Amino acid sequence: LQTVATGEPLLRGNIREAGLQAVGGQTQRPRAGFCHGLVFVSCVLGNVLLIVALVVLVPPLVVIFAMLTLPSVLEWLCCRRRRRYMDAVSASQLHMVEGAAIHGIFILGQRMNANTFFNNWERVYFSESSRPEFKILRQHPCRRKWFWPYWEDVAQDTFDRDYHFNREAAVMDKEGLQRFVGRLESCVMDFEKPLWQLFFIERYVGEDGVERSVAIQKGHHCMHDGFHSLRKVLHGAVLNKPAQDKQQQQSKSRGGAGRGRRASCCATLINAWRALKQLVLMSTDAVSFVKSQVYARPEDAKVCAWHTLRNIGVQDLKDFGKAEAGGGATINDMLLAALGGALRRYCRAASAADSAAQPVPEEITACIWVARAAL
Repeated sequence: LQTVATGEPLLRGNIREAGLQAVGGQTQRPRAGFCHGLVFVSCVLGNVLLIVALVVLVPPLVVIFAMLTLPSVLEWLCCRRRRRYMDAVSASQLHMVEGAAIHGIFILGQRMNANTFFNNWERVYFSESSRPEFKILRQHPCRRKWFWPYWEDVAQDTFDRDYHFNREAAVMDKEGLQRFVGRLESCVMDFEKPLWQLFFIERYVGEDGVERSVAIQKGHHCMHDGFHSLRKVLHGAVLNKPAQDKQQQQSKSRGGAGRGRRASCCATLINAWRALKQLVLMSTDAVSFVKSQVYARPEDAKVCAWHTLRNIGVQDLKDFGKAEAGGGATINDMLLAALGGALRRYCRAASAADSAAQPVPEEITACIWVARAAL
C-alpha cells in the first residue's frame, strides 16, 4: 500500500540488471554463452552428486528409521480405538517446545467476582452436556520416549482445582497487567495435569479509568493454537448454537483452501526435489535484529506489551477493508501490515544506532502460520 501511495515502481531495476543491452536502437542479449554454459554444467553436476549421495545414504537411513518407529506403529495399530493419540504437530509441540503456551486475555465489560466466573466456567465446560471438544480440558498428555504420546483422562478426585483456577485480588493497571502476563509466559506448565490454567483479576483499571475484571486463559500449544482457543471460548459463550459434526467443521474451516486445484504428480516431485536440495544445502541464518543471538529458555524472563485502539472497533476495521481505500483487506492483512511496519521501523532504528550493523532490507515481510484444516 505504501509503495502504491508514493508512486514508486513495484519492480525496481534497470536494463543492465535485466540482462538486456540496447545497441543501434535494437535490444539484444549480451554474449554470455560461456558463463551460462558453466552455470548449467555446475547445476547438472551438483544434482548428479546429490542423487548419488541420496542413493547411497537413503536405504540404511530408511532401515534405521523403520526399526525405531516400528514399536510405535504396532502400538498405534493395537490401541488406536482405546486411546486418543496426538497429531504430529501437537506431538512436536509437546516434545520440542515445553514452554510454548497460548495466553488469551479477555477484558470484561464490568467488574465480576472470581468465584462466580469460575463456577460458571465449570458449569459450561465440565457439564455432561457440554460440547465434545471440551473433553480435552479434563485430559493430560501421556509422554513416552519411544512411543507416540496420547491424551489420558484425569480422575475426578485427582483434579487440582487450585492449580487451574487462580484469583488475583490486587488492583492492576495496563502496565501491571503486561508485567503479570510476562511472568506467566516464563512459567512452564505441569505436564502431569491438564495443560491449561485460568487467571482472574477482579480489579483492573483500564486506560479509560474504569474498573473492570480480566480473565486470562493459558493453554499449551499442543492442545490448541490461538484460533482454536478463541473458538472454544466463543462456543462456550454461545450456548444456543448447535454442535456440528467434525466433517462439517473441517469443511467449513478449510474454506477455499481445500477446494483448490491440486498440483500434478510431476510438479509435486519437482517441488519436493527442490525443497530437499534447499534442506540439505541450507546455510546458517544471517544475523538479524529481530533474532536473539542468545538461546532463550522457557523459564527466562519475558516481556509482554500491546497497543489498544481506543476509538476503533472490529466492525470499523472490517468496514475500512471493504471500502475503496482498504482494497479488500481483511483484519489479518491489517495486522500483518502493522507488524511489518513496526519491524521495519525497529530495524532501521537499531541499524542507525550500530554503525557496524548490516543495512536493513528495503522490503520486510511479516508472516504467520495458519491451519488449513482446523480441528
